[in-house]
Amino acid sequence: MNLDLFRQAPTAAFDWTWQTSLHATVLIALVFATLIASRQWLTPAWRYGLWLLIVLRLVLPVAPASPFSVFNLTALTINPVPLKRPVEVTPMLAPVQPTAERAYVQTPVLQPAPASASSGLLGFLKRLNPRSLAGWFWLVGVAIFLLSTLRRHANLSSRLRRGNLITEDRVQLLLASCQRTIRVRRKIQVIETEHVSTFAVFGFFRPRLLLPAPVWRSLDKRELRLVFLHELTHVQHGDILLNWLFILLQAVHWFNPLVWLALKRLRAERELVRDGQVLSRLDSAERKCYGNTLIKLAEQFTPARLSPSLAPVLNHQTEIKRRIIMITQFKPTPRLVTIASAALVVALGCFTFTRAAEKEPPPQSKETAGPAPESKKEMQKRGIEVLKQEWAKKNALVLEKQKEVDALKEKLNISPFDEALYSASGDFDPATLRKYESMRVEALANYNQLNTLYTHLRALSRSDLRKAVLTASPDQHLNSLMDHLAESEVRLEGLESDNAKAHPDVIKMLRIVKK
Repeated sequence: MNLDLFRQAPTAAFDWTWQTSLHATVLIALVFATLIASRQWLTPAWRYGLWLLIVLRLVLPVAPASPFSVFNLTALTINPVPLKRPVEVTPMLAPVQPTAERAYVQTPVLQPAPASASSGLLGFLKRLNPRSLAGWFWLVGVAIFLLSTLRRHANLSSRLRRGNLITEDRVQLLLASCQRTIRVRRKIQVIETEHVSTFAVFGFFRPRLLLPAPVWRSLDKRELRLVFLHELTHVQHGDILLNWLFILLQAVHWFNPLVWLALKRLRAERELVRDGQVLSRLDSAERKCYGNTLIKLAEQFTPARLSPSLAPVLNHQTEIKRRIIMITQFKPTPRLVTIASAALVVALGCFTFTRAAEKEPPPQSKETAGPAPESKKEMQKRGIEVLKQEWAKKNALVLEKQKEVDALKEKLNISPFDEALYSASGDFDPATLRKYESMRVEALANYNQLNTLYTHLRALSRSDLRKAVLTASPDQHLNSLMDHLAESEVRLEGLESDNAKAHPDVIKMLRIVKK
């Protein structure tokens, strides 16, 4: 594992998180100021939209520069640490230059010694600075928060597996009716459990409607229907998936209390929005019943630490007052209020979803201005030319040294076979040396034997050579040729006895025998 990348990754991630958290803090302050200034006319849906702006800003990977950004008025920036790969020194291989006898061997000019793991770890610890330590501390906090949340979610999930699955006709028929009203077609299980104190939806892929025991049995059919409509509205808008996004953002920005506060207010405003969506489907009598149902549930609500992955009908008992006031004052939103709210959300997004514009250097007077700076492309060309010149010098030096090495090898009579006797460390390998030495002795004996035989055979006459060659060097193909030659000579003798020497058959056979 590359220790430098391992060291820099948390620091770079924390730099981005810190920068994003600072920008989000400014947006949170502006949202609070906007809500205070527009408390009388801003609807719950648009208040929810303002809080969603904070979520979008927290997940925005890169903010474009803009002269209209609010951050032009402040300096909430830090220089992020880019991830840099350590420079690896690769060997420079000289080109192959053929000579009369053999080509030059490619020889590495630079060959850095590999660093040991202990020295790498020591260097990693030495390069740790307060900024790096802050990155690691932040990463530990993220891990602790996520692990604790996942543990709570897993504990609740295991308990719900042992819960009572409700299959009563009156509950299933009521749920099916509410699903048709909300237009939710997903299969939803209804589970009675003692591990939650209020109605809630649990699970995104397999949503389960949790009914607190024995609270739900105290509600009549009309009240139960209104609660079902509220929870199914959570399912319709994917609030469980949004909860996991909020959990992830809260884990990443665990050090920023304003982010925690913003996410808490976002969840509260979401409940008001879901109430409004349910009320839009009810008549005036049902709206009054809906408010009474919430009050009845609040009276039986037991404050408990709910899993953040849940979407309950009640989060905190203190929120019930705002929700009842909203229910009693519920009315359609005027078009002018909608346009003004949309303009406000867009304006806040434009001012805070960008970063400060880069300031141009002040213009210099002609007297103080020096020569015009080179463009980036020209500087790159100059750098490439310098590198080419340095490479040519190093290459010429390598070629010169290679020639000296070849001259020494030739002078000392060192062959490539002798070079192979060396191991990678530059020392003789005894086993390899013994192996190649035995091969050399065997090859030399075979050579002397063949050379003596060759000298003896060359001294023989043609007829004696024919007799001795098959014994000296047995060969199946040579035996076949010699048999064919003997047959041809017999045929030639027969033709010569029956015909004159000028006969065409005799001449043809004589030509074959001489070949």
